[in-house]
Amino acid sequence: MFFNCLLLVLATICLCAADQRIIGGEDESIDQVPWQVSVQFFGNHICGGAIYSEQLVLTAAHCVKQYPSKYLRLRVGATKHNAGGFLYKIIAKSVHEDFACPSFVNDIALLLVRRPLRFSSNVHPIPLAEASPAAGNAAKVSGWGVRHMQRCPYEPSATLQSAEVEIMDSRQCSREMQIKIGDNRICSVAEDKSACKGDSGGPLVVNGKLVGIVSLAKMPGCRGPNVYANVANLRDWIEEAADKLKNK
Repeated sequence: MFFNCLLLVLATICLCAADQRIIGGEDESIDQVPWQVSVQFFGNHICGGAIYSEQLVLTAAHCVKQYPSKYLRLRVGATKHNAGGFLYKIIAKSVHEDFACPSFVNDIALLLVRRPLRFSSNVHPIPLAEASPAAGNAAKVSGWGVRHMQRCPYEPSATLQSAEVEIMDSRQCSREMQIKIGDNRICSVAEDKSACKGDSGGPLVVNGKLVGIVSLAKMPGCRGPNVYANVANLRDWIEEAADKLKNK
């Protein structure tokens, strides 16, 4: 199972279309999304994440499951994933025990940083949504996703991007993605706008609250719906995992 998941993650590197970042995105300043972080492996950006507390960051399970915690780092408080802000070491992680590959159900994980984050206008946690957002709600997704997916290995956008999207009806999303969405996932859609490779693990935000963690994009080309871990429905798991990590 682990090997199959790893193959799937690696395979997505060359499957998204060319000339992409967050597709249709615009340059974003970190002070507008201060909860955004870059999850890095040996100094390379691999995924996004969202600050949950002084020592905990949320990301996607498929981003970190295969990597030992000691090789992971976070860059926080930076508009560029490779410069500025602060780097933090990861000392432990918790991956949802029911994360499934290749469906990517329950695609959520928590990372524990070695020392508390120093909050500022550029580094700040985001509150979790208490309820799933309704279809039609406006939302924002952000990240350092790729610009040129036909190049392998992929190259993430140097500058943080964001895009305005809309929460999508789960039944319609299920038909278009040809997967079961269920209660633990939500979807977004927008014309010519989408998260793509390198945006995984990043935040989907509605009215200042974290509603989703980027999980899947429609292939090929990352043009169509995006699928996210549903933060409101996974809130109990998040809180329990946070307590366990903090008590390690």
